[in-house]
Amino acid sequence: MSVLVDLAAVRRALDYDELVPCFQPVVELHTGRLAGFEVLARWKHPQLGLVLPKNFISLAEENGLAGLLMQQIMRKAFQSAPALPEPLVLAVNVSPTQLRDLSLPGQIREATENAGFPLKRLTIELPRMAL
Repeated sequence: MSVLVDLAAVRRALDYDELVPCFQPVVELHTGRLAGFEVLARWKHPQLGLVLPKNFISLAEENGLAGLLMQQIMRKAFQSAPALPEPLVLAVNVSPTQLRDLSLPGQIREATENAGFPLKRLTIELPRMAL
């Protein structure tokens, strides 16, 4: 279901820390073994409930908020990761617009270090862009 949200609502969600990570299993096709989890952003809206990313990610990207969004999701995902046994990995999407930010590698490293999550168990993914 599509929900209409505006930029002010997205900014409010970031200010009030309403974004939450959801974990989608990643399975190795050739073995069927669990390899880890892809971290997906969801917005826990106080009135609308769980809002899917198609309703807010592009708005955040277009308005320079993708980095803040990613930081909030990574922080929460890495904080929950101590229960994740080795060698399972977490995969985090990075917006193509964020690749221009020279501080991105440092932000990612800092987020893993602050949570005690080994950087070697992190996979960075670039979402496929619509043609």
